[in-house]
Amino acid sequence: MQLDVVGMGSFNRGTQAITISMVRQGKEQTKVKVRFANIQYPGQLQEYYKTVWAAIDKQIFLDRGLD
Repeated sequence: MQLDVVGMGSFNRGTQAITISMVRQGKEQTKVKVRFANIQYPGQLQEYYKTVWAAIDKQIFLDRGLD
């Protein structure tokens, strides 16, 4: 899986991290877990989730065409 996540520049800092796991559970269902480490501000976390979920959703849609 390759995600095109734009606007996540602050994740280049040494102590912040993101972990994404995706498991296909059926033809029409995919389980996704997203974890962020060392995010200090709730507003910042919400913005990261919006950006990451948009990229994940786009990737799942694109991958359907490859099946």
